[in-house]
Amino acid sequence: TLDPFAKAIYYHLFLLSHGFKRDTCIIGLTKLAKSLLMSQRKVQDTILYLEKRHLIKRVASILGGPLKGNVYQVIVPATVAPSATVASGATLAGHSTTAPAASVARQATLAAAATNKSGGDDEIKIQSTL
Repeated sequence: TLDPFAKAIYYHLFLLSHGFKRDTCIIGLTKLAKSLLMSQRKVQDTILYLEKRHLIKRVASILGGPLKGNVYQVIVPATVAPSATVASGATLAGHSTTAPAASVARQATLAAAATNKSGGDDEIKIQSTL
């Protein structure tokens, strides 16, 4: 239910935090805006939107040193599949619900020499080399 800008920022922050098995990340607005090809104003507005939806939380701001930026806690909604792995220590949004069990198609059988190429492509290649 997120707009494309919110999805991009949330996903980026998610990768920076949970991708490294943490629930927080440090990044500045300028760097975040450049990496997502957005204006700083759009990033600021979208971060406020994500905070109101309780998907991220600004924990601290680091103003000096090599690691300048805001510290964001990225909250994982509980709509994760029951068998999915989530980083230890991850925080789940309070208003979230779990997804229902998914059904998967039965085992498919393929023809022995099946291919996704149409015969016409090979004939065109052969004719062009002659």
